[in-house]
Amino acid sequence: MRLFRPLPAEAIRAVMAGKQRVMVLDRDVSLGFGGVLWGEVRALADPGAVVQNYIAGLGGGDVLPST
Repeated sequence: MRLFRPLPAEAIRAVMAGKQRVMVLDRDVSLGFGGVLWGEVRALADPGAVVQNYIAGLGGGDVLPST
């Protein structure tokens, strides 16, 4: 994602439709909650879907495929 607000909720729902497991890679963190994008994506997932959060690239570090 390149744009967080306005959140492209319908596009996210379409990509996740029918998925049982989803991974969200966040580059930010809301202490005590988790990644900010993860919270939004989790709310859009199908009922019963597992949405896992991974935090990487804090402080502006690049996250490359080799990482």
